[in-house]
Amino acid sequence: MHYNLKCFVLKLFLLLGITPLLGNIASAQNKVVNFSSITLQDGLSQNDVKYIVKDRTGFMWFATDDGLNRYDGYKFTVYRHRQGDKHSLPSNDVTTLLTDSHGNLWIGSMGLSKYDPNTESFETYSQVKGDTTSITYPIVNSIFEDKKGRLWVGTYSGLNLFDTKTKKARHFFYKPGRDDITENQINTLTEDDNGNLWIGTNGGLRVFNFETGVSKFYKQGGPNSLVDNHINTVLKAPDGKIFVGTADGLSILDPVTRVFTNFKHQQGNAATLANNNVFTLAVNNAHQVWIGTEDGLDLYDGRDNSFTRYLSDKPSASENNSISSLYSDRGILWIGTYESGLKYYDTNLVSFEHYYKYPYSNGLSNNIVTSFAEDKGGYWIGTDG
Repeated sequence: MHYNLKCFVLKLFLLLGITPLLGNIASAQNKVVNFSSITLQDGLSQNDVKYIVKDRTGFMWFATDDGLNRYDGYKFTVYRHRQGDKHSLPSNDVTTLLTDSHGNLWIGSMGLSKYDPNTESFETYSQVKGDTTSITYPIVNSIFEDKKGRLWVGTYSGLNLFDTKTKKARHFFYKPGRDDITENQINTLTEDDNGNLWIGTNGGLRVFNFETGVSKFYKQGGPNSLVDNHINTVLKAPDGKIFVGTADGLSILDPVTRVFTNFKHQQGNAATLANNNVFTLAVNNAHQVWIGTEDGLDLYDGRDNSFTRYLSDKPSASENNSISSLYSDRGILWIGTYESGLKYYDTNLVSFEHYYKYPYSNGLSNNIVTSFAEDKGGYWIGTDG
């Protein structure tokens, strides 16, 4: 370092207080980006967005506590229950959505509904007392189509294989009249590369092979076991690993060793999970998975098991950071929040890296930047304070 530069750095340090920026330390833990918002003022029916899908015509669909929302990029069309109309939604409280391989939109609420785009109406299949071929329980939590085109419906009590031609259901993990069995309360479904169905319940994680009938259950207990028994979401990553978001941390299951690697939030460490309550997961690319938690958004990188926390460049004290749903679409990440509406982030846009003063991260000491100096180890930044 030249003598003049040394003097310059020393003066900055003594007179202003300096924040050293070495390499990319801060950005490795936090990334500040611009999130665009869509709320009630833009036509969204309700600010709690619980599920997001895109149909084959390009419409975005959002499940909320007050109806089903269709978005064309400019305006919303909202579908709600209409008293006395059996072809409307059975309930305004929409819990889950699926677009199947035939382009059909399926809706989970108080029953299983199928949307007819020609009439903009719904056909609903619900529990019928005494009918053992109807779905097991009125509350539908999850809908999944496997590789063979079979439709699986997870309810608050039991799993259903729904025949889309006969409109009849076959029941699994269900005891009539017993909706208190936590292992039968199905929250989420996915399928692995071998055709096994992974079922997240309120009492653990079940793997089920329909062809063989073999079922195995994973529960918390031991260092390499499931981190928690209350499963909110499951996801198969491109490398075959099973990601399990629970009420108390994230578990990643290696499909070969059947060993879980567990991750939890560490107080004061921004390079860990934002929050232990993991609500939703979405694939970003071959190595990365988006993680929506009760207190923010993380991006997990499997190459080094690292977490990067994504923060808004316009933080608001009144905004709720709880993320209830994610949908990744060609570089656009759609984010459904609890009480703060929709957000979306375009990961394709090339932008400047921003550094701010944040009380909970290795950010600047002040947002007013007055001067810079470079040495072999990085940069020194002089701020007003």
